[in-house]
Amino acid sequence: MMAAMTDAGSPPITPKRLSAFISHHSSQVETARRLKRLLAARGTDGWPAPDDIAAGTAFDQSIVDQIDRSDAIVLLFCPQSGQSRHVKRGLVLGEDSNKIILPVRLEVVRAQGLAYWLKDYQWIDWFAGEEQAVDRIVGAMTAGAAPAVSPGTAARQMPTALAP
Repeated sequence: MMAAMTDAGSPPITPKRLSAFISHHSSQVETARRLKRLLAARGTDGWPAPDDIAAGTAFDQSIVDQIDRSDAIVLLFCPQSGQSRHVKRGLVLGEDSNKIILPVRLEVVRAQGLAYWLKDYQWIDWFAGEEQAVDRIVGAMTAGAAPAVSPGTAARQMPTALAP
């Protein structure tokens, strides 16, 4: 005789926490850390280098691995980040991996060095209000995590409710 199967023994399904790779110029490390805390308060993981790279671990490989694991690239944009080779590399890796790209302007500034890469994306303005900016980041990531939306297009086709 076969034993009856019940749902009582099944472990509950826990949804995967969203994760954002926080790309930033070194001059904006404190803003990156603040964003990480604000994301965590909303149930989303943030990963800014170099804070989360273990001692003795190769810096470049850690960044590549984290971009692969992340759901989105949040680019904290300031004049210095537009000139940074490291910021550009992270953005290119994110695009190559079909990640959601969310450029966040820290001040009113043109894209300049990254204009080619960021032309298609809807910007989020940090200076208009941090809480509102974080809500938009999490909202875009949540919309992009839905199975019906492809990761490479979610940031470009941001719902009008999220548009400025």
